[in-house]
Amino acid sequence: MKRKIIYILLTLIWMIIIFIMSSMNTDESNGKSKQTIKKTVQKTSEISENIGITNSKPTEKQVNETVNKLNFPLRKCAHATEYAVLAILIIFTLNSFMGKEYSIKKMVIVITICFVYSLTDEYHQLFVPGRTSQFIDCIIDTSGSIIMCCVYTLAKKLTWHLYKIKLK
Repeated sequence: MKRKIIYILLTLIWMIIIFIMSSMNTDESNGKSKQTIKKTVQKTSEISENIGITNSKPTEKQVNETVNKLNFPLRKCAHATEYAVLAILIIFTLNSFMGKEYSIKKMVIVITICFVYSLTDEYHQLFVPGRTSQFIDCIIDTSGSIIMCCVYTLAKKLTWHLYKIKLK
């Protein structure tokens, strides 16, 4: 019973985190993304220079151009990743209620919950200044949950296969 409560709480906390991140206006959200990317690009170039991969630092203009090129795709990857995390949390929650046996039914439930939550998230963004609601973001979010369900499925099958080999 304790485990069930913990999984439910972790799932709800993650859903709240997604909601909070969606509550940021466009400038705040975009600014945080660009700031993180910029620090990563600068640190990566510093490390590559220190270990001899490159021999010069990029200019501020080059760093900013790289940040601008990476911002959109990395933001979309972040969407998929946050829903991949949500999917695994929902899987653990369902496993605590339905047993750990793998089933397609569970995966369909997980993907459906993630899809519906992404729809509510996009609807919520209609009320956040500067944000838009785009169905393509629901597709990206849901793709993160689908990818996690595939990874989970492969891990379960591999574990079962290794278990069968061990029994022989």
